[in-house]
Amino acid sequence: MTYIKSETVEFKSKFTPEIKNEIVAFANSKGGKIFIGINDLGEVEGVENPYKICEQLSAFLHVAIKPDITMLTSLKITKINDMQIIQIDIMRGIDRPYYLTEKGLHPSGVYIRLDNLSVQATNTMIKDMIKETYGACYESTRSLNQELNFTYMQAQLKNLAIPFTTMEQKNLGILGENHLYTNLGLLVSDQCPFTIKVSVFDEKDKGALKATKEFSGSILKQLVDCLEYVQLNNHMNIHYQGITRVEKNDYAPSIIRENLLNAIIHRDYSMNSSILIHIFADRMEFISAGGLVHDLSLEDILLGISQSRNEKLCKLFYKLKMIEFCGTGIGKTKVEYMDSGLKPIFNATSNGFKVILPNKNTAQKSTLSSLLSHEEELEDHILKEIHRLGSVTRSYIQNKFHLKPTKCGMIFRDLESRNLIQRYGRGKNTVYRSKG
Repeated sequence: MTYIKSETVEFKSKFTPEIKNEIVAFANSKGGKIFIGINDLGEVEGVENPYKICEQLSAFLHVAIKPDITMLTSLKITKINDMQIIQIDIMRGIDRPYYLTEKGLHPSGVYIRLDNLSVQATNTMIKDMIKETYGACYESTRSLNQELNFTYMQAQLKNLAIPFTTMEQKNLGILGENHLYTNLGLLVSDQCPFTIKVSVFDEKDKGALKATKEFSGSILKQLVDCLEYVQLNNHMNIHYQGITRVEKNDYAPSIIRENLLNAIIHRDYSMNSSILIHIFADRMEFISAGGLVHDLSLEDILLGISQSRNEKLCKLFYKLKMIEFCGTGIGKTKVEYMDSGLKPIFNATSNGFKVILPNKNTAQKSTLSSLLSHEEELEDHILKEIHRLGSVTRSYIQNKFHLKPTKCGMIFRDLESRNLIQRYGRGKNTVYRSKG
């Protein structure tokens, strides 16, 4: 009699360390059984010293697979045709994804069952399993990268006499269940994959790029480094009222800080895009990924109603004394401009939030509103045209809207950086498609 492999049944003629791949695959899928002593053809061969092998298996499973899988597995020795075989029963896990300790939480270490094969999971599959286990809250979800260092954060905690113990990491939300790092841990680690990009322009549009700089590392370090760089581009106007010297920055330093903090703390980190800061001759723009949360409207936000998307991140910034309160940035920004004759502008879409600060020394209210309205209306028409056609070339949009090549290129790069369109192909075969 021969036996047949299936989605929930696997055979091994003998015990080898590679059996852990199948165990992980079953735990990440529907569960299943592994029979040691039956070959790939389904023929019973039996095993020698089954009790010794079971001891080896028990010790092996404890260290080879994470999270702990021992409660999901059971071993028993049985006989088929008077030959002893080992049966391993594996239940579907509740802490998925399970992965090989030596490989980590990467596709090379995570397996699933596909028909009668154990195959490596894709990054998308891994993320879906994490969401299913931990929910959709990004900061509390298990980080895909578990090889994290916290050099910068530890230095900040040391300055505040706060020990970086395992208990403190759990209290902060950096460590989650099974002593695994969360995405909050990833954000404050030296390996944070998100960045802040600052572009400085000579004029009032994006056709005269003067300088650009990208900040990486822990978001705590990004905040400090980016703030310092932006302040260097916050010029001071000096004039005299009688014999009194009057100094006024283009932008209040405290308001730059408030809006940079807002962009970092409230952005949607499940979207793979950078925070963008554009400094023009007449304005400064902060653009962050993610729209408003919990059914709040822009009107609610402007009234002062606030709900943090990343509550643990907000609390961490508070503990590090980097903020006083959450949800006060927009109110402070509005007050700053109250007596200037200018107004900051706040725009929200389903995928982003944008703040425009007028330059107090050069901007005029009518000029700023006109410029904003024209640029956003043009980009909106272009996006609608791309969505209507499915895909377009840059030359088509250039001719359709009577744009100069430089201006058209700037608009396409801006839409790409905001993750609203995606480019496919190269050279003359390049087309653009909507991501919305």
